[in-house]
Amino acid sequence: MVLSAAQLPFLIDGSYLEFADRLPEEHVDAAWSKTYDSYQVLWKLQSRVLDRLPRHIRGELLSGLAESAERTGRTEERNMFLEKIIEHLPGSQYARAAEEWQTDPAAARSTRISCKYCHGSGTLEAHIARLNDQ
Repeated sequence: MVLSAAQLPFLIDGSYLEFADRLPEEHVDAAWSKTYDSYQVLWKLQSRVLDRLPRHIRGELLSGLAESAERTGRTEERNMFLEKIIEHLPGSQYARAAEEWQTDPAAARSTRISCKYCHGSGTLEAHIARLNDQ
């Protein structure tokens, strides 16, 4: 499979978001910096149609923006994206996690908002089974 230049941010941001904290210490900051930059590209492409995106895509975009801003020391941006998560995904697991980060900013340094709601044990398999039953 060959990726176009437009598809590259999707690959970079999701991969680094999931694995940046697991890299050797000397690579962590650079990985988060690339993650942040990639999510900024996605934000420019998708922000205009945010409310038309599927809930999961909206959640992963906004949570990736919040997480990468947090991990790169951009507190003001992190707070802005936490507010957007709460506004655009009310009642969701994303919003509950965002509210937790707002209540306990120290939790943001060691917890995640993204990539855990459909990829947990058994959840992806259950989702695929529902899709196959339709």
